[in-house]
Amino acid sequence: MYISNMPENVVTNILNRLPLQYAVRTGILSRDWRFKWTMLSELVLDEKFIDYLIKRAGYRESRRIINRLLPNFQCAITKFVIYLNDDRYDIEKWILFLSKKGVEDLTICNEISQQALQLPNHFFSFLELKHLNLDNCCFNPPASFQGFPNLLSLELCKVKFESGKFGEFFTQCPELEILNMSFPVHAHVKLVEIAKLTNLKILSLFMFNMDYTMITSSSVIFELLGFLPKLQELELDFRFCRDTKAFTEDGARKKSPSSFPCLMTLKLSEIDLGSGMMSSFAFELIRSSPNLQTLEITADSCSTEDDPRERFPTTFPCLKTLKISSMDLWSGNMLSFTFEVIRSSPNLQTLEIAAPEWDSERSPAILSPEVDYNTMGTLELSFTEDGAAKWPPNTFSFLKTLKLSNIHVRSGVMLSFASIIIRSSSILQTLEITVGGWFFTEVGATFPCLKNLKLSDIYFGSGSMLSSAFEMIRSSPSLHTLEISSADSYCNEDGERKRSPATFPCLKTLKLSNIDLGSDIMVSFSFDIIRSSPNLQTLEITAGYWGVSSPLAICSPDVDYNALGLLQLRSVIFTDLKHSENEVVWIKYLLACSPFLEKICIHLEPDLSSDAKLMFAKKLLKLHRASAVVDIDLY
Repeated sequence: MYISNMPENVVTNILNRLPLQYAVRTGILSRDWRFKWTMLSELVLDEKFIDYLIKRAGYRESRRIINRLLPNFQCAITKFVIYLNDDRYDIEKWILFLSKKGVEDLTICNEISQQALQLPNHFFSFLELKHLNLDNCCFNPPASFQGFPNLLSLELCKVKFESGKFGEFFTQCPELEILNMSFPVHAHVKLVEIAKLTNLKILSLFMFNMDYTMITSSSVIFELLGFLPKLQELELDFRFCRDTKAFTEDGARKKSPSSFPCLMTLKLSEIDLGSGMMSSFAFELIRSSPNLQTLEITADSCSTEDDPRERFPTTFPCLKTLKISSMDLWSGNMLSFTFEVIRSSPNLQTLEIAAPEWDSERSPAILSPEVDYNTMGTLELSFTEDGAAKWPPNTFSFLKTLKLSNIHVRSGVMLSFASIIIRSSSILQTLEITVGGWFFTEVGATFPCLKNLKLSDIYFGSGSMLSSAFEMIRSSPSLHTLEISSADSYCNEDGERKRSPATFPCLKTLKLSNIDLGSDIMVSFSFDIIRSSPNLQTLEITAGYWGVSSPLAICSPDVDYNALGLLQLRSVIFTDLKHSENEVVWIKYLLACSPFLEKICIHLEPDLSSDAKLMFAKKLLKLHRASAVVDIDLY
């Protein structure tokens, strides 16, 4: 079926998915298509579109273009997004036009600094609104305003309310299910105002917006959640709350009087888990959510207080995803909290932990002589003589996805933390490690279920790191996808290079990033992986040159490719090539040894001259191809 013969609602659905400038351009396709773009029901004048207009026509003319464009839309407009970066736009005129179009989804993003947008009176007549997103606006409704009776979701950022109008506005939105105030709002929000929204399913709060009693007393937060029986997702952002000393000692060590059985996702941002009171609050909130499935924590720079927290004898049987960012391994309280949550989650399937950047001036708290390891042992953790943690057996028996960032060998606790988790995850399927400077040398385990492995920031100048990487790959017999990126720095040639005797029979996709095709170490490593993968089908290489390129022995034109064995490659993608001889030999090898190859896509560096591109293309045309159907696309 030709697209012109499709029903109008299908055509409109397709056009709605295009950027507005491209949807309008469809008018040149044919006479029948000349005005089809006027059937659009969603108008997205976002930052990309406004920037496009300004670059093409300037500020003044872009306003005129929008003024001429809007009247062409005769049908209902269900969604409208506008990005304002200049006070010369006719926003009042546009809002008047939209007030007659039955808008259900409205976003107004005002990026004019130090100038809140005064919402026109016509805005308050959008009674069909279901989704509203306001950024940097002044909310001052007329006396006749009765609210948005159909509003389901509300997102507010830097919105100014008159005194007392905030709570009144909430009562006029009885169907509200999603409230996002995870950004500053120029109004102090009280517990009683949010508690009236009994239909809320998703709640995001910037705690500094809250009434002072909410910041300093965890019991007030527990009381609020008790009024929201349908709440499924909760996000609390504690930025700037440290100055308020959240929480007070009386307000943080109280247990929740009730449970929250519907809560399935909990996000705690910028929370100081180095504080015993804050970690007690967080753990109690988790404990009171028996059906919690996803927990995401972004830690603040931790306090140094030594404030041990009592242990809660409980488990989180439904918790399947745990993400902790900025995990301060120098904080005893934070380590204690993390160990406790992991230990208490027997069905955990996805674990993501990102440590902060390495600080050589600090020692991890768990290795500090001041830490009482016997006290920490009550978390069912044991320790070696140097303080490294040992997990109980089968701690991660359900873990399928593990992501670790900024792992440093100079930190014994990081090594122990990372390697023991990996060794204890018997059914792990996806593993991502961002090394952050070094790599643990011994993992000492096999991963029979591992299918996806991603290693980032590998230092190819380190022989021990390469050996560790190869060992981990070799220990994963079911590996399907392998991604490796080198560190953004020139590697030396002191790395130990050994031909891997292993094969990777299941590996089908290999992605190599920042590979210096002028480095003998990197090229040797890459060739070893490719030649050891007899069933490899997809290869992607992004080049990154860190030193002076020189001809490599392994890329010598005299190499007998017939002796290297055939590959099963179907698709190859090269990115950021610079038409070097080493690159030509790489492509020559892949073409000569890949009888089933269908396509090679080559993306050259954008600043290459036309003559250089033409010369490179002529070299490629002379290469022998084992596959009769392979296409070479040069970009």
